[in-house]
Amino acid sequence: MAADSEIGNTLKTAKILHATNIVAPIIYIGILYYSKEYADIWIFESDDPVLVMIEWILAAVSVACLLAGYFTPRFVLRRSSISAAVLQTMNILRGALFQAVGVFGLMLGILSTDWLISLPFIAVSIVALAFTFPTEAKWRRMLEPSDSTI
Repeated sequence: MAADSEIGNTLKTAKILHATNIVAPIIYIGILYYSKEYADIWIFESDDPVLVMIEWILAAVSVACLLAGYFTPRFVLRRSSISAAVLQTMNILRGALFQAVGVFGLMLGILSTDWLISLPFIAVSIVALAFTFPTEAKWRRMLEPSDSTI
């Protein structure tokens, strides 16, 4: 079992990083709103078949990122001994995977005339990040040695 000071330090860092990951998609919405409001930049019309194809591809990649982020702890926790540092690294990887979904939404919003096309991607990113926010109880439960695999 990891020392309380090690858990406390890594958990504090993980919470800060996770909070910035949650705030970033909200900033994306502001960027898209103001870029479309004041700078008339876009590449595709909202109903352009190329944009629809890009949207479907990014949706598929987003689902893959969400699944990878969901299953990451299950692969990491199969190890018999896990440290708080490994848990922190897993949390960073998971946050990056969930954050990628919001970035895909940002890309779609920049490419399209209608920035609202990006909102489902950004909303899913925020929800996934919010549900996986690290808490001390979660970390202690994951650091406990267990005989069964998750």
